[in-house]
Amino acid sequence: MRRHGLAALVAALLAIGVMPLAAQLRPVADGTPLRQVEAFDLHSDHVGIDYRIYVALPPQYDEPDSTFPVIYNLDSDITFGMMTDISRMLRLDSLIPATVVVGIAYDKVEAAWRENRNRDLTPVEMEPNEWISVSGGGPEFLAFIEEELIPVIDARYRTDPADRTLSGASFAGLFTLYAMFEKPDLFHRYLAAVPSLWYGDGVLYQMEEAYARGRDDARARLYMSGEGFADSDWAPQYWHRMWDMTARLRQHEWENFHVKTEIMEGEHHASAQPRSFTRGLLWLFEKPAP
Repeated sequence: MRRHGLAALVAALLAIGVMPLAAQLRPVADGTPLRQVEAFDLHSDHVGIDYRIYVALPPQYDEPDSTFPVIYNLDSDITFGMMTDISRMLRLDSLIPATVVVGIAYDKVEAAWRENRNRDLTPVEMEPNEWISVSGGGPEFLAFIEEELIPVIDARYRTDPADRTLSGASFAGLFTLYAMFEKPDLFHRYLAAVPSLWYGDGVLYQMEEAYARGRDDARARLYMSGEGFADSDWAPQYWHRMWDMTARLRQHEWENFHVKTEIMEGEHHASAQPRSFTRGLLWLFEKPAP
């Protein structure tokens, strides 16, 4: 009898402990931990698809007379949360100003996302292969950003049109440099993390030459980073491309053009990206927009 009574007591105690916990496990409509984030779909006539646009507003956005720098973040299906959290964390220590982060995404399954990003983030077409089936849509994507997205953002939010940043990693870092060369007055700060400088047989070097030709000055702050893990045969060639591009840009000695390049020692392609975003934002916002 005593044994049965003890078992009943244990069962009762377990029920008391489990029931409140179970009662708290209720589904919520929105599980994102990011606050003050709005999202909308925007159709592009230039590209012919809909984009999912995320807008992260800073806590200071409640100040009605303030305008804010805008960070346009590419490849935001996988990097929007990272860029938003890093920028907000740096702002907590007053290391960068309060910013609006605009994420350009697709909200598609992985296969469709990869196809879209490979097309949009590459400036010229290359021969299809097992990794890239569609490419070369960079000009249309840049036209979407300039003519369809930025006007909507500037109309809907209190932005500072004189302080725009473009950020991206890998192919998005490639596109960031392409946008700087192709539309030098559209953005003021550029964060190109682990950019794919190999793409298109070095087409960016040709674009740099065209960008510099006949130019007495340029206005931009550019941060570039490279992955630093040296256990591969291609690492020295990758680093050479990074420093070669840096040297090409510095040789012009433009008064209002500033470039900083860092190698993320010990970091792989993916792990270098959050560190690059942090280091890049700190340096980019160290000085006013040129």
